[in-house]
Amino acid sequence: MTPSTLALGLLLLPGCQNPAAGTFVGNPTMSARLAEAPELPVLDGLLVALEVLLGDCDGVGDVPLGARTLTFDGPFSEQDLQIPTGTHCGVFFVMDGFTIRFDEGDAEPTTVIADDFDLWIETRFESRDDSRHAVQFGDAAWLEAVAAAAEPGENLVDGSNPALDEAFFGGLERGSGVDPAGDAPTETTLPEDVPGKLDLEDWPESPLGTPTSWDGCGPTTNYDLAVPIPPAAMQAAGFVTTEVGWCEANVLFADDLTPLSAQQVDHRDGSLYPISYNGWSQGCGALHCGEVLAANGEVLGRPCTVFALCEAGTAAVTGFTW
Repeated sequence: MTPSTLALGLLLLPGCQNPAAGTFVGNPTMSARLAEAPELPVLDGLLVALEVLLGDCDGVGDVPLGARTLTFDGPFSEQDLQIPTGTHCGVFFVMDGFTIRFDEGDAEPTTVIADDFDLWIETRFESRDDSRHAVQFGDAAWLEAVAAAAEPGENLVDGSNPALDEAFFGGLERGSGVDPAGDAPTETTLPEDVPGKLDLEDWPESPLGTPTSWDGCGPTTNYDLAVPIPPAAMQAAGFVTTEVGWCEANVLFADDLTPLSAQQVDHRDGSLYPISYNGWSQGCGALHCGEVLAANGEVLGRPCTVFALCEAGTAAVTGFTW
């Protein structure tokens, strides 16, 4: 079971404006990368988009970038997209084909191919003259779920394997985002005392004062809650940092408070550990859209989902996903 239901049908984007001949003043650029996970290195990939658009924030109109093909050597794209300066509120891909090939340690790599779908990545970021950004497709949890549903060799996301369809589409939109800090992620060595899994008791509230627990919860109630993101997890998502990040959101608890389960990744050693939840920030819509914060409280422009458990009248965060 997934905490949100995605609609990846064709989106209608009215009021589009014409690109300035494909080149914009200042030449900000956007690279791309495919998510990796511990024990699941990405070998290569191919993305063919009939159209790429930058989402509008102010009613002027979405900015079309035209048809684009991205080839990936390992997880990183070999091409950059030129984008205009300004504030953008998402990236929309009309996919003709999307292929990712990764290694599960089997004799034959795993290839996953999806054709003819639309991907809307809701995220706010600011591009300036000569600034660089990186869009990441999926996250570690997405790739792990895809690998669990796929088989070595070629796998088509075409309805023949419902578990693969659910894993692929269910996590791709939720786990994708744009790194507003700049370049494609670089290797950063974490100090030995920086954990990959945090003890929530050591982190009672976010930099903005949003708590990690709340007394008096119940069915169909809402609370603003925050969950700390380990530095290693921030790095896995493309943020170059050795500090704790935060996901905070308005959390809605289920009407019957039945606990659900999910897996989290300890990014220091790649191990999985289970969490329970019966409340979550449900998708990235008007009320339940989580935001990733830096340690200083800066909003980093990437959506996230908070998982929390209401038990014995107390709500406490248990995990997150991008």
